[in-house]
Amino acid sequence: MPKTNKELAIELYSAYLQCSGAFSSNPNNTGIVKIPSNDEMAEQVADLTKKLAKIPDY
Repeated sequence: MPKTNKELAIELYSAYLQCSGAFSSNPNNTGIVKIPSNDEMAEQVADLTKKLAKIPDY
């Protein structure tokens, strides 16, 4: 059974958060890494879900 757009959006956003964690744990990192709030994460997942829905299935 194929994954829904919401499931794909959550996986994509989870991968983004993992990359941010790896980046922020690098001792050579001098930048500021912002951790999103739960509301911001939910908004991002909803936005990604809408964008993924626009991609046609082939």
